[in-house]
Amino acid sequence: MLQQPQRKESTRRSSQKSQETSALSSLVTQVPQGQQQPKMPNSFMDKSFTSNAGGELLLGPQPSRKQGWKTLILDLDETLVHSQFKYIDTADITLPIEIEGQINTIFVQVRPYVQEFLRRMNEKYEIVVFTASLSKYAEPLMVKLDPQGFCKYKLFREHCTLHKNAYVKDLKRLGRSMKDVIIVDNSPIAYLFQPENALPAVSWYDDRSDKELLRLANILDRLVYEDDVRKVLRTLVQNDHICPKQEQLYLSVPTKPKRDNTTVRHSESSK
Repeated sequence: MLQQPQRKESTRRSSQKSQETSALSSLVTQVPQGQQQPKMPNSFMDKSFTSNAGGELLLGPQPSRKQGWKTLILDLDETLVHSQFKYIDTADITLPIEIEGQINTIFVQVRPYVQEFLRRMNEKYEIVVFTASLSKYAEPLMVKLDPQGFCKYKLFREHCTLHKNAYVKDLKRLGRSMKDVIIVDNSPIAYLFQPENALPAVSWYDDRSDKELLRLANILDRLVYEDDVRKVLRTLVQNDHICPKQEQLYLSVPTKPKRDNTTVRHSESSK
């Protein structure tokens, strides 16, 4: 048995760990604490979720250089980074964050190939980060994660729609044509309203050999030439995962870029 002082110390550490977990959850969780996750709609495209966006648009106009380009929505936690309060010597970024009057340090690991992915996607897409995390955590993190400013717009928890105890990213509120919007996210809850626009990412925590972003980039390099990305994603994505067989088939077909205004702009921007 533990001696009384040891028992008290164990209880104190357990309480401290619980408080830290609670604090981090309040910053980055997709579902409010103590709530159950909502069920996904029965049909792949449930009209009841897409019929009414409501509210003002979340994004302003596209940058002049990217007028008419497709919009790539990127999740943050477990898609591009993994954060925790526990000290780790492999942290790529450390963030001091004030929570309930106290300064806490968050240790952030960055998914392999993030910089290459952002740079590569910036050449073909308007990039928007959309996270269910609080802005006081996500905004300073993005300053360090994206120093080049590839992500012009950043959306946070306050821009999500609270639906059945979950923070959902309603893409209808972006102010972009839905045929030209792709969301990359590890959580199906995030794209609950528009699953037909999702390119799911495998959740990432600390695997330094991970190459998921390179895999996604290869698909996104092709999707940029589609008239309606949803037509491809409906076939490519099955049960909230990219189907390896469909992925192979899609990437095996030679690309035939269309000589439309968007393609011309892409070519001009790379000169």
